[in-house]
Amino acid sequence: MRFLIVLWLIATHAVGAASESVWVSEVVQPSKRLIDMRQMQPSPEWRPGDPIVEVPRRMSGAANAQSPRRPTRGDDPLVALQRQAPDGIGVMSPPLQNFDAIRSNTSPNDPTVDVGKRHVVVAINSPNGAEFAVYDKVTAQAVVPRTLMRQLGGNSICGMTGRGDGIVLFDEMASRWLFTEFTQSANVLCVYLSDRDDLSANVEWTHYVFAVPAYPDYPKYGVWPNAYFVGANETGTAGQRPMYAIDRHATLAGQPATLQRLTTPRLAGFAFEALQPADLTGSDLLPLPDAPGIFLRHRDDEAHNPQDNDPTRDFLELYEFHVDFQQPANTMLVGPTRLEVAEFSSDLAGLTTFQVFPQPNGVRIDAVREQIMHRVAYRRFPDYEALIANHVTDLSLGSGSGFPDDSGAVRWYELRRSGQTSELFANGFETNDTGGNWAVYQQGTYAPEEPPLNHPADRWLAAVSIDARGNIAMAYNKLRDANPPLPAGLSYTGRRANDPLGVMTQAETTIVAGSGSIGGVRWGDYADMGVDPVDGCTFWFFSNYVAVDQRNNRLASFKFGDCQRTGISLSPDTPQIGICALQGSPTAATPVTISVEATPDLPGPVGLEVLGPLPVGMAASVSPPGVDPPAVATLAISATNAAPRMSRITVRASASPYTQLANVVARVATVEPDSPEVVSPEAGALDVLIVPLFQWSAVNQASSYTITVGTEPTFSSPLFSQTLIGTSLLSPISLPAGSTIYWSVRARNECGQGNGFIASFETRL
Repeated sequence: MRFLIVLWLIATHAVGAASESVWVSEVVQPSKRLIDMRQMQPSPEWRPGDPIVEVPRRMSGAANAQSPRRPTRGDDPLVALQRQAPDGIGVMSPPLQNFDAIRSNTSPNDPTVDVGKRHVVVAINSPNGAEFAVYDKVTAQAVVPRTLMRQLGGNSICGMTGRGDGIVLFDEMASRWLFTEFTQSANVLCVYLSDRDDLSANVEWTHYVFAVPAYPDYPKYGVWPNAYFVGANETGTAGQRPMYAIDRHATLAGQPATLQRLTTPRLAGFAFEALQPADLTGSDLLPLPDAPGIFLRHRDDEAHNPQDNDPTRDFLELYEFHVDFQQPANTMLVGPTRLEVAEFSSDLAGLTTFQVFPQPNGVRIDAVREQIMHRVAYRRFPDYEALIANHVTDLSLGSGSGFPDDSGAVRWYELRRSGQTSELFANGFETNDTGGNWAVYQQGTYAPEEPPLNHPADRWLAAVSIDARGNIAMAYNKLRDANPPLPAGLSYTGRRANDPLGVMTQAETTIVAGSGSIGGVRWGDYADMGVDPVDGCTFWFFSNYVAVDQRNNRLASFKFGDCQRTGISLSPDTPQIGICALQGSPTAATPVTISVEATPDLPGPVGLEVLGPLPVGMAASVSPPGVDPPAVATLAISATNAAPRMSRITVRASASPYTQLANVVARVATVEPDSPEVVSPEAGALDVLIVPLFQWSAVNQASSYTITVGTEPTFSSPLFSQTLIGTSLLSPISLPAGSTIYWSVRARNECGQGNGFIASFETRL
């Protein structure tokens, strides 16, 4: 959602360090919750006819918009290039999966998606906060139905007042999920990290509550080797836009962590703005561990520097966030690096109104002109790095245009930086950009010709990404109010890596056609797209469209038919092993088999190693240290009673230029489980409901609890028996009325199962 605060600002061309000092949060202590995802409380499904919840607009007037001294004329200069492009060869697939996912009565609903090794996860806004759902990416079946993200937060402020703007990201390097939202009123970022990629059963969530100086509206996250980088539209910081860095290594280890914040002057003319962080796509090749995070925004100098504008070009601004969590005084922001791009226009019915693109019913909806859209995709190849980004633009730049004013199209970019060598800077930061600087490799404006020429469809709210072969896909909303009308639907296109530059060569494919119109002006605020980390090829897109006059959300996947993954793949995918370590001497776990596969273009053998340092009390090794794929290796793990309750062991496979990681989670018990105590129904209780809530005390180091209920103390024919993670269970059946009921709970961990208790009560007649 976007909260708009309008301010009078002075345009600036400042270049260099964008902030004098870094702001560092207090050290945040994490909390952990082990949750059976199958037992999370589902949210009620929104139905047509339910009231629409409109997020309020925090506007207080007009922005400082001036007429440019040197106005632009004519059409967007890149449209003709796209319209002269050859017809698509058709190597993009039709939709592979294509179905309605969760929907909401909140406007805007801010759809977001990412895909992991097993699942695809979507999230939207709801009246009670961010909602997410988990789907099996092969069967498209719901693994976790729509549920509030705040349920992951327990009794914290996030658990009590989670508000929305949820983001879901899969951290490919760690094979773990990152979920986030903000709270209703406090200046807080709520961060949840899963302990594994599989969300279908028991998951331990590590939860951080990061307090920030001002309300972090519209937060957008990017996964990077050393940090989770965040941009936001902070309210209350009039002249500055923030960029945050969350200590990724500390949060993945479940340790106390901090957040750092730097700022840059905001752009004049816009009443709303958040810089977009780059998000890692693909983990075969990674940036160096301390490579700076990247943030991007677009500068339309007719809007932002109207008295000093260039009518022939505009700019992208790239910032590099060098973060040092050990010595924050070393943290700095470098930039902006200004990259010249073809002229574009952000003036879509002005610079602030939400009423831009007309629907068939005449109601105009929001263009979200202010943003480089979510997400900026980063992918590294053997000889270059790539950034893929997009924003909406007006096909008409000014008088003399062949297009009507305020006609929406998607401007997209591929930035590249060549070279793989590294350099040690005086401040101690190592980066991999010495082979060259970031430059615009190609750019295009997507508005393919269609009748009538003087009334084109509006395309906007796009998401773009890049697959392991360098092919680019782009999906977006498409709308036209007349001649003939096209209600807001969803489509996609793309280009292969070696196609002519600056054009989408694949035929436009419809994901879902719209039907009808909505009544409000707020739309989605963003769409989202992820790439499958297993095949490196399949794109997953999630956005909203109009279905019978109601906002709905569609999840779809597609790929280029000639895409095949390159590099190395490892399995297992974050398996769980248990170790009972009662003594100070090491206890070995059952050895884990690591399978190593590679594509034919991989040169030479693959080296294997365990990444350290390991936690105290843990030891691990992989043998042999090198293999010729396809092959297997053995991971040996041991622990003493000094080891932490849970540790992650990471194996790295390397064959230049490719790198791949595999993770094994070791759960260690150092004591045998005790017996839990009865909480309710109390032993000997009378007149108990026939569907009671069973509760018992927690046991130190318990991994799970087994509850058994019957009509006799031997439980020879139990009414039911169930194993679960928590310490309470609402009876799944109605118990016999007016009967004596016996129940028992036993705790289990890696060292075995405890004795448990047996208690009884009388049910109500």
